[in-house]
Amino acid sequence: MEKMKCGIEIHQRLAGRKLFCHCIPPSDDEAKELMKNARVIKRKLHVVYSEMEEVDEAAEREIKKERVYEYLYHPDFACLVDLDEEPPHEISEEALKTTIKICKALHTRFVDELIVMRKMVLDGSNTSGFQRTAIVGLDGYVKIEGKRIGIKTVCLEEESAGIVEQKEEKATYSLHRLGIPLVEIATSPDITSPQELRKVAEKIGKVLRLVGGIRRGIGTIRQDVNISIEGGARVEIKGVQELRLLEDVARYEVKRQKALIEINEEIKKRYNTKENIIKIEQSIVDISDMIPKTSKIYRWLRNGVALAIKLPKFAGLLGRELCPNRRYGTELSDYAKTMGVGGLVHSDENPAKYGCGEDVWIGIKQRLGCNEEDAFVFVVSDRERAVKALREVVKRAEMLYVPEETRRANPDGTSSYMRPLPGGARMYPETDIPSIELAKWIEGVEFVAPEEREKRIRAILPQELAERILTSKYLSFFEELCQEGCDAKVSASTILNILPMLRREGLDVDSDASRLKIKQVLLAYRDKKIAKKGIERAIRDLIEGLEYEDVINKYRLISGDALREVVKEKRCNMKEIMASVGWRVEAEEVIKIIKELQGSGGDGGKD
Repeated sequence: MEKMKCGIEIHQRLAGRKLFCHCIPPSDDEAKELMKNARVIKRKLHVVYSEMEEVDEAAEREIKKERVYEYLYHPDFACLVDLDEEPPHEISEEALKTTIKICKALHTRFVDELIVMRKMVLDGSNTSGFQRTAIVGLDGYVKIEGKRIGIKTVCLEEESAGIVEQKEEKATYSLHRLGIPLVEIATSPDITSPQELRKVAEKIGKVLRLVGGIRRGIGTIRQDVNISIEGGARVEIKGVQELRLLEDVARYEVKRQKALIEINEEIKKRYNTKENIIKIEQSIVDISDMIPKTSKIYRWLRNGVALAIKLPKFAGLLGRELCPNRRYGTELSDYAKTMGVGGLVHSDENPAKYGCGEDVWIGIKQRLGCNEEDAFVFVVSDRERAVKALREVVKRAEMLYVPEETRRANPDGTSSYMRPLPGGARMYPETDIPSIELAKWIEGVEFVAPEEREKRIRAILPQELAERILTSKYLSFFEELCQEGCDAKVSASTILNILPMLRREGLDVDSDASRLKIKQVLLAYRDKKIAKKGIERAIRDLIEGLEYEDVINKYRLISGDALREVVKEKRCNMKEIMASVGWRVEAEEVIKIIKELQGSGGDGGKD
């Protein structure tokens, strides 16, 4: 594989309140219910010039879309801070302390002063148009099989709003997750293979779990990957949510850049140039009358026109594969989509795919003046959007280099173009939040190294249980139970096996109230009030509303002389004993009593 340079940014949501207000974020399911009665505000992006009277290219491109941004909010999950109608409050102490622990675990040096900055966002995912972020740690590292991978920065920042719906002219977001504290860990570009990329992500993920104070579940962690190859460019691929996709994302991006380099060299040969830019004449032609009424394309014409343009000397290139499910024509189509159209059609595609005959393609080529070396593309939309889209296609086709881009990760491991890589001048000081001297915070944080925490857990559990509990979202709960003197093996087994089963039955096992009831049952087992086999039943009854004393009386452990009488009554028949009171006795004690009775010639029966 082509040699690559790669860095990864890991974004992990932290537990607790929002970062700059006192709203408690609901779960996604709770938010869905609340959004049924949500209110709506609308915003649009507008041009803001820098101190140098310049506009960021990526920002300018987003503004051209003229999109309306809708924000759904409810007083139970959003406030005036979220609506950008009130200055931010003081930073969350819990989130800052957790970030300091993460910095220590990643061996970073701390900044002297925490200064909150405003980082411009370009997709409407924040009501203010910027994200608040602050560097906490610098120059750390993790080790992967003896190799040191640098950690450039550890930042504490606020989460963006959650996308609800995207259309050409409008994007709708929910504010329930806006402002959730987020730690961003950015590595140096020291990663040189897809396999190493995954290992680095796994290692950092493990560190985060062992430090604690993080949210768990779908969507609470995501990765952005920065990749380049020799002759290519730095490309940022955003939103990789599954570890298993990281290797594919890296592998496919390397293939994509390598294929683009080859295509660019082919175009240079055809144009007989060594330059990295060519000029394509933008003669846009209306071909609406050439679309057959029986084709799929005709249905798209109801509210628009079909506009086409010739790409001289591009014949055969638009269908060239870059990586699985991605062709050069797909790259051009992505640029067209940024202007609000649904995509494009090009001459390297089979016209039958759209319900057209070869004669339609031949006719379009004749109208555009194409010869055998030329290709064409066309888009269907309202005239203004179609013109803008074709201009973006031409602009991309003129680039005989791999452009620096921000791309979106797709579910199959490929990626799609979003916007140019933002410029460096995106950060501005946040004037509403005073700086924080970090020294006193660092001294006041109790910290246990992840390696020490892992070692402690492995010392009290069998290997298989230890591996599972170390990756469980209940790790901290397990440690809490152990600190209370609960049996480690029984607690781990309850967490990993019984709780998922009860959850599948529809019982709430994750609320604070349920956690307390689970702990009560395991403490009752510790105190020999109930048997091991009674734990599942007791937890179920408590969560379903039965009083604690009633549960204990229902499953109270039968032991000693009382158990001896039961064994005698059942004539030492193990199956009958377990069938009648199995959830109230310990099998080991039953077996011991049976052996004693049989050995002494007492009232024995068949086992």
